[in-house]
Amino acid sequence: MGKEEEELNHIWELFKDQPEEIRAKRQQVTSILNENPLSSFPKSISILTAFDELFECFSIGGQIRNYYRYGSLDSCIDQREKFWFAMKHGNLYGETKITEDSDIKQIDNANKVQEFFKTRLIKMKATGSSEDIWDARSKPLNNPFKE
Repeated sequence: MGKEEEELNHIWELFKDQPEEIRAKRQQVTSILNENPLSSFPKSISILTAFDELFECFSIGGQIRNYYRYGSLDSCIDQREKFWFAMKHGNLYGETKITEDSDIKQIDNANKVQEFFKTRLIKMKATGSSEDIWDARSKPLNNPFKE
């Protein structure tokens, strides 16, 4: 084995996936999210916003972006799921105020919407992201281009 191959193998070892570490990190993040109370998630969902996201996904620009990033066209499953959920449990503009006078149906819908957003966030974090490799910065940089 030549010197170049040794260097290449060394570099490869630095970037090689560590499945156990990544799996442990994902489990840690999802367990923290499971502990979050539902009250920390939105109580309402907008039908118009969900429709806009679905339309954008199916548009030429959305498909080109997905093809560029992932090498395939998108079937927009997440956007369709959100749109149909919004049709059933949301309202046109997504503004729901839960007060003492709210009826049981409004409170139930608000709980379902909060559960929907919590489930989606946990699912997104469990499938992986760049956070598997990079840690989120705990405090912002004061002067990012000079530090």
